[in-house]
Amino acid sequence: MKKVIAIITPGGIGAGLENQGFPAIVQITNRLTDNYEIHIYSNSFISKKENNIEYHYAPQWIRFSLVRWIYLIFSILFSQFNKKKYDLFFSFWGYPSGAIAVVFSKIVNRPSIVILLGGESSSLPQINYGLMRYPITRSIILWTCRRCTRLITLTKYQAENLFKYGMRREVEVIPMGCDSEIFKPTIKERSAQLKIIHVGNLNPVKDQKTLIDSFALICKSIDATLRIIGPDFRNGELQNYAEYIGINHKVDFIGAMPYTKIVENLQWADCFILTSLSEGQNNSIMEAMTCGLLPMSTKVGLMADLNEEYGIVVDIGDYKSLSEKTISLFNNRQEWDKRVEKSTAWAKEHDLNWTLGRIITQIEDLTKSFVR
Repeated sequence: MKKVIAIITPGGIGAGLENQGFPAIVQITNRLTDNYEIHIYSNSFISKKENNIEYHYAPQWIRFSLVRWIYLIFSILFSQFNKKKYDLFFSFWGYPSGAIAVVFSKIVNRPSIVILLGGESSSLPQINYGLMRYPITRSIILWTCRRCTRLITLTKYQAENLFKYGMRREVEVIPMGCDSEIFKPTIKERSAQLKIIHVGNLNPVKDQKTLIDSFALICKSIDATLRIIGPDFRNGELQNYAEYIGINHKVDFIGAMPYTKIVENLQWADCFILTSLSEGQNNSIMEAMTCGLLPMSTKVGLMADLNEEYGIVVDIGDYKSLSEKTISLFNNRQEWDKRVEKSTAWAKEHDLNWTLGRIITQIEDLTKSFVR
């Protein structure tokens, strides 16, 4: 008989472009059904469903998020005490889903796992981003981190941010790998033109202005082209900026793209540049590494953990160093290839199967001592 797991999440499943959700979350939850009976409680409406998962969410006509969360809480109560007794409460994101998972785990004496994915450990008041900037949400998140049975972060960088706010406990660091059967390197001849790609929402936390400033300096020394993929939440501001500084003819803003189309664009490129102000991990750079691209990043998320043995890492906002290091490494083929080989091997070793195995190990370790 399969163990029954309640997964609580603000969203990320069966919504968004082509109802693809947050691909890494969708892949993990779908694969967990091989071992467990999965019930998903989502604050967001789910359009695309899998037959082997039971879904719970509020009707679409309920517009207020707080009311939808209350609806989900009562749904969990009904299922727990009238239908299914859950063996484990599992949360993607720490707030408020993580807090709800912890409360229910305490009520019914079952273990809980909370995975922090991003903004829960950040505070960037200058762009109004990060839940740590508010005393109430910060207190709830830290309480959740201390009280959950197992706390998982995607990177050491993320865990260290929590430690800065006074969180003291053991943390499991489990990066989210990608499917290495889909994302894989291709053999291509290196040309005189440097092909750069960036995948991410166009918003202030990704700081694509730093990307464009760096690219403008790169173009002064190297023939280069930049492809930016992602929905625009800045209303054309970045496109106008690229035109203002005279490099718009070298930058291709593609917009939102289905996940299934990302791989062919990554395989087109030589390197991936990330200039974020904050990241939990950043799955796109993991996918790029798996495809054999050189990763370049500000000192956030995954690349803050790996550092320059695996690519290029610069301080946040330092577009000059980013351009200088890119030009230098482009002219040093041996060192470029060395870092690509190392980063690709690391990404393939820590792929989706590795991540899933680590998560299942955590689940089995916690549930073996609890009896229904």
